[in-house]
Amino acid sequence: MRHFPSSPRAFYLKFVRSRLSFPSWRQRWHSLLAACRRLWHRQPEKWSTAELGWRGEKVAARYLRRKGYRIVARRYRCRRGELDLVAVSREGTIVFVEVKSGRGGRHRQPGRNVTTRKQQRVLHAARMFLAEHHLRRYPHRFDVVAVVWDGHTRRPTVSHERCAFVPGSAEQWGGRR
Repeated sequence: MRHFPSSPRAFYLKFVRSRLSFPSWRQRWHSLLAACRRLWHRQPEKWSTAELGWRGEKVAARYLRRKGYRIVARRYRCRRGELDLVAVSREGTIVFVEVKSGRGGRHRQPGRNVTTRKQQRVLHAARMFLAEHHLRRYPHRFDVVAVVWDGHTRRPTVSHERCAFVPGSAEQWGGRR
C-alpha cells in the first residue's frame, strides 16, 4: 500500500523532489544515444580532420573487405612512420594501404597528396612491420585508397589505386638485390 503524505505541503515537496531528482538510468541512456546520433549524423563539413581521417579509414577498410582483402592491422605505428591499413589480398600479397580522406570541393583528389616524404615514412613503417612479423620474403605492394565525401550527401566516393608507389632502389629499401 502506498504511503501518502499527510499535509499538502509535504505532498508538494515530494512532488517537486521527484521532478528535480536525477533521471533514471533509462533516460540517461536514451539521452546519451541521442547525443551520439547527433554527432554521427553531422554533415562532413563539420567533421574535424581527425574525425575525417578516422571515418575515411573505416570506409576504406570496409571497401577492401568487400573486394576480398583481409585486414591484418590498422594504424600500425613505429618510430619514423605510420601505416593506416595492412591487408592481405586474395593472391597472398601483403598490401600496405595509405588512406587519404577529403571533402568535396577543392580536395577532389586526396590521393595526390601522398608526397615523397610521406612515401618514405610509409616505406620505413612497412619495413619495420615486415621485420617485426618475419614477413620480409613475402610479396608486398603499396596502395592508396582515396575517400571523398560530397558536400551534402553522406555517401563517400572511394577510389583504389593499386601499386601507387614502389621503393626506389634496393639500397633505399634495405633489402637484397
